[in-house]
Amino acid sequence: MSLPPNALNELHALRAQGLALRAAGADAAALADLERRIVDLVLAPEPARANNRLLAACVGAALLLAAAGYAWKGNPGAINPAPPPDRTEEMVQRLATRLQQQPDDAKGWAMLGRSYAVLGRPALAQQAYEKALALQPQNPDVLADFADVLATAQNGSLEGEPAALLARALKAEPNHTKALALEGTRALRAGDRERARALWQQLLKTAPADHPLRGIAEKGLGELG
Repeated sequence: MSLPPNALNELHALRAQGLALRAAGADAAALADLERRIVDLVLAPEPARANNRLLAACVGAALLLAAAGYAWKGNPGAINPAPPPDRTEEMVQRLATRLQQQPDDAKGWAMLGRSYAVLGRPALAQQAYEKALALQPQNPDVLADFADVLATAQNGSLEGEPAALLARALKAEPNHTKALALEGTRALRAGDRERARALWQQLLKTAPADHPLRGIAEKGLGELG
């Protein structure tokens, strides 16, 4: 999956900036900040990735690009906008290895969890999310993503621990888009049509116009009539 032209242009600019910083002997903090910006760019959702599967809508193959760059600590120029598929395992393993050396990196653990989820390894994804959540127990992104992974392991059921995680996510951030989408789905399955309607309407009211999860809310509201 390729990035849109504007994102690719920005990515190339960031790579050039990284090379310049290294040539100038920039300190580790400056390089780490640049790396975070690259990760945020690659992880940014795009409408073309939207579909009816919540996990695919929120992560997709671009996440693995971010994991690759994140694992290559201090070397922004190592990121490739289109890495060969056969290097995916190596990239994720690099990230896992680096996190063993830097276990307090909550964002890194969350990224590893998403990467394992994309690779279809729910047990490893759960372990990574548990570490991320221990470091940031009120992070709504981690809470919602963890709920998604646990639901996948429960054959799509959002009851039990996923429901508790979603409740925590919405308490921390009432307008969290993914938590609203998932909780709306859970409410509908539980027979609470009015709650589902309210949650999806709130999502449409607060989410950016191009957010991929708007499609789930629109489809759900259409089915509710």
